[in-house]
Amino acid sequence: MIAAANKAKSSPGRSTIIEMIESAEDCSSKPVRMPALGKAFPQPEMSLIENAMFQVNPDLEDHQWRKQFFGDMPHYLSRYFAERYIKSFNRKGRQYANKYLRKTVGEKINPRLKKVLGQYNQQVQYRDSYTHCNDLFREKLLAEMDKSELKVLAQQFADFFSVQLDELAASQDESQSYEESIIQVFCDLREIGRKFGYTPPYDKPKSDLTTADAECGILRLTCNRAWENKLKTKRSIMREHLAIAVGQVQKSASPYCSRDCLHEWQTQKQRNRDFIKGMSVFDEDTEEEIALSEMFYKSTGNPAIRRCELMVRMRGYENIAEAMGCEGLFLTLTAPSKYHHTRKKGGFIDQWMGNSPRDAQRYLCNVWAKIRAQFKRDDISVFGIRVVEPHHDGTPHWHLLLFMQPQDVKQASEVFTHYAVQEDFKELFPSINKKEIAVGPPNLRTRCEIVAIDPELGSATGYIAKYISKNIDGYAMDDEKDDETGRDQKEMSANVTAWASRWRIRQFQAIGGAPVTTYRELRRYANNDVNAFKSYVALLNSKQQYNLFTELFPDQNAYFVGPQLDFQGPRLNYSAMNQLQRWEVITCKYKAELKTETDSASAAMKCADKGDFAGYVMAQGGPFVKRKDLLIRNDYDVTEMGNEYGEYVGKIQGFQVTDETPVKTRLRNWVIQRKSQGLLDSEVITSSTAGAEVLDGPAGAPWSSVTNCTRSPSGRLNTGIKALLKRRGIHLDDHLVNVMEEGAQIRVDKDHIVKLRQGYYAENLYHPPELIDVKPEEPEVWDGWDSPETEIKDTSNYIPGWEDWESWDWG
Repeated sequence: MIAAANKAKSSPGRSTIIEMIESAEDCSSKPVRMPALGKAFPQPEMSLIENAMFQVNPDLEDHQWRKQFFGDMPHYLSRYFAERYIKSFNRKGRQYANKYLRKTVGEKINPRLKKVLGQYNQQVQYRDSYTHCNDLFREKLLAEMDKSELKVLAQQFADFFSVQLDELAASQDESQSYEESIIQVFCDLREIGRKFGYTPPYDKPKSDLTTADAECGILRLTCNRAWENKLKTKRSIMREHLAIAVGQVQKSASPYCSRDCLHEWQTQKQRNRDFIKGMSVFDEDTEEEIALSEMFYKSTGNPAIRRCELMVRMRGYENIAEAMGCEGLFLTLTAPSKYHHTRKKGGFIDQWMGNSPRDAQRYLCNVWAKIRAQFKRDDISVFGIRVVEPHHDGTPHWHLLLFMQPQDVKQASEVFTHYAVQEDFKELFPSINKKEIAVGPPNLRTRCEIVAIDPELGSATGYIAKYISKNIDGYAMDDEKDDETGRDQKEMSANVTAWASRWRIRQFQAIGGAPVTTYRELRRYANNDVNAFKSYVALLNSKQQYNLFTELFPDQNAYFVGPQLDFQGPRLNYSAMNQLQRWEVITCKYKAELKTETDSASAAMKCADKGDFAGYVMAQGGPFVKRKDLLIRNDYDVTEMGNEYGEYVGKIQGFQVTDETPVKTRLRNWVIQRKSQGLLDSEVITSSTAGAEVLDGPAGAPWSSVTNCTRSPSGRLNTGIKALLKRRGIHLDDHLVNVMEEGAQIRVDKDHIVKLRQGYYAENLYHPPELIDVKPEEPEVWDGWDSPETEIKDTSNYIPGWEDWESWDWG
């Protein structure tokens, strides 16, 4: 012990944590040196964390001894261990507290921390550590920086590379051409960037670089905003990786991701929601403005829509498999133990090499690449879906649902198992006292598992539905517990989504089949086509609408005298319909058409329009079609010099059928901007009708909290109704106007009920629509009884439409 202490005194320049721990003197049993009465030791310079522990245990030797455990540990992590030390000291004394530092922090935490910090030792650290870090012993790590510090560091990087650019450009041989010089300068700048631990842009062999690549890469390396984005990504990854090293990510602490990661993700989601609520999309051609929230949450950005689309795609694959006589396999692929850092029952894994979840994901991708290559050599064709989800410690594993021909099932299983257990195969054998013995069969289930889909036990989509839901928003899993943690499944869905966002891991990927982007563009085209027809019908006069009705319904008697309106019956009474009902009947008859000479392309569009993913895939060439053989491809509008770095920017604008003329689906030029005052005023007016109540809805009106009515195209059908209401000082939203058009009575306030009388012809004169008041019905009471008070329904929480999206659980 004395030799170790002397060695420590003679070697004050030790820099690594392990060296300091090995040479440190055990202070857990030494008596505390307290100052004499009336005297005080001069307090040494120390960080805030060290000062907190010094206030509890002011022994100077203990203070110097404690430094070795917190020298390289980030402050947001060291706070926890300092608090544990203080609690241990207060409860069980100095010896127990110092033993905790030596055994837990010194022997378990710090070695793991060193493995992770060694992967980031090339990161440039923030220089102004005294002001921002309150730490006198080291500079601030990238993981500890805030946004303002990242901006400063990004500017430092940009300035540094600008200086290097000037020096390298001046040192080039004048005999070289511009192309050779610019490529050489960029390659030299790339090497400097690698020394800092960052992957440079256009990271490919020098022989494959073009002049444009070099120019764009230099612009990125000398741009502070590009560096800021790169530093933010690196900072978040490093921060979470260090949290994994100290055991913050595990079942007994915070499953899947750290609490810090979850908090940052939730904060970012809130900022996104606030941004969306304050912005709108503006059509530069028609000057139409729509709230961004109305557009965004109808896209796949909404978790509910994303989940439904995945289920539709998976059901489509299952229908194809049934039609082709394919069999299904449910496969699970897991990484070796060295990629896992914490046991499910608790305790660190000794084999952990300091790998991050991204390293484990990279390993799984490499294994799958080998499996796919062997499938190709063996002429085995598969299609299906892959789901990536984390273990309790954040290490990813895969679930694959694959369909293949029955004769390929055995060979495919053997290939999958062979490559899944290829790395570190010895650890699969039983062990005694942690020593490997090649006795007995290996436990392959720890790496891979293969389950044949039994149609009698459930559909293939049912197998994967749970994994899709739990990794998005936990839909329909209210009473279920998470298999990994035993906690509420919906609560854990937020942790899983935050985990995928932090590590940038793609959770769902289709294997085989046709691309979903083209499927979406076909649906967009069909919707545009139908909307164009709806707008056309809205502009027709009464006679033209009647002629169109007789053309679309030649077997109907337009003047059949019967019930008011029977959408379910065999006849449609045209004369009994109001204007909105006629518009709906005519437009619902129309089906979108794709003008093409290829019948399969038209069939693909029709299948996509009605959500038949199986029909779309088969029209595209089937589940085994190659990308080069697709019938319909995406069409992109490529802009030269499309961004500040001079790069080509591609934006999807439609699709193309083989060699035919491309079809545009993005017909409107939307621009995101802040909400105009006019839109804000209209939203205030709309919100003021929250207390309006539908008293007597039309027959068959939907009883739900969302707008099920088809909105009038461009507001043409209800503009006149709104004008009538405005004259009376009444402001209703589109939903209430539409149901009013269908004949509903609307209670505006306690004693004010209105309804709309449709326009009509009488004695060759047209009487326009009229807004009339409805007298509230008097309650029936017995003679001699006092009239009861009129019941007033509380409608303060009624919000028409779906404007309560802020309260949705987005997972």
